[in-house]
Amino acid sequence: MCSRLLQANPKHRADIALQEAQTICDEDVGNNACIGAHGETVFVEHWRAKGGTVRLTYLHTATLVWVATVDWGTALAPVFKAHDAGIPIHVWVDETRPRNQGGRPYCLGTEGTRRPTYGYR
Repeated sequence: MCSRLLQANPKHRADIALQEAQTICDEDVGNNACIGAHGETVFVEHWRAKGGTVRLTYLHTATLVWVATVDWGTALAPVFKAHDAGIPIHVWVDETRPRNQGGRPYCLGTEGTRRPTYGYR
């Protein structure tokens, strides 16, 4: 990418960089959606094994989903996909870092989305 930008006319560098950023974002969304689809099957199988009437509980170590990835995230992509498929899921957010360095921003970042309910511990 750097060599491509350096070889390009300076007037076109911003457009080239923006185009490459969009390509990276599109690839990220696709990759993470695939992670979600694969993991969704695990949640669906588990939910059906429980009779299809219970709400699943998922413990997630806090990460800044929206800072690191685009749209789906990685570890939570299966949760989002299963939720969108109608599987009732409650997500507990825990963390290993001191003073809520990840958990609070994580909860704030997912607040107001179409995603499952969250609890912070």
